[in-house]
Amino acid sequence: DIWLKELALTPSSLPPPLIPMPKKLKVVAGSAAAAASEVDPEVREKPERTEERTPGKAVKRKVVKKRKKISQESSEGPSVEQQPKQEPSRQADGQEVDGLLSKKEWKARLDKAAQEATVREAEAAQAAQAAKAERAAGRRRPAPEEDSNDPRVAKRRCLEAAAAFRKAHEIAVKGSQCPPPIQTFDAAAPVLGGALAEALTAQGYAEPTPIQAQ
Repeated sequence: DIWLKELALTPSSLPPPLIPMPKKLKVVAGSAAAAASEVDPEVREKPERTEERTPGKAVKRKVVKKRKKISQESSEGPSVEQQPKQEPSRQADGQEVDGLLSKKEWKARLDKAAQEATVREAEAAQAAQAAKAERAAGRRRPAPEEDSNDPRVAKRRCLEAAAAFRKAHEIAVKGSQCPPPIQTFDAAAPVLGGALAEALTAQGYAEPTPIQAQ
């Protein structure tokens, strides 16, 4: 009151009272103990404020971090730890690599094929030399008999018979896929019809005339 009377001031004109604020921590150099001594004990004893996070936000941040990590791994490629370790048995020589034959197996197969080719060449050369010696001595080997059950032999015989029939009846054809000539009326049934073929056969006409064959 004395102070107010001397200054002729009213309480309304006075500024608000100053609240003592804690000293800010400013450590330029020194130990941590010196910095802790400058802090107000009230501030030092005050417990730290923990922010309460909702589970939704926490999950969202985790998902974002996980997506970033996955994108980074895909861009950089698999890390050294995640790369599959190759088995020593597959890396060693003499073992299969990715389901293929090893070098040793390939080499063994190539050597075997080369030996077989050499044996075949030697046999062919020996047979040619024996045939040459027989021809010089005036002897000939009999031709091997053909197997009629072989489809290649049967096809060749049919083509030879068709060519001989065309030559005998002067049938001229062009092309390589010509149908075989009709040598009997029974074979002409699909073309002429079954009734006409049976009627001709009943009258004693088994084979067509050359003009009919043409």
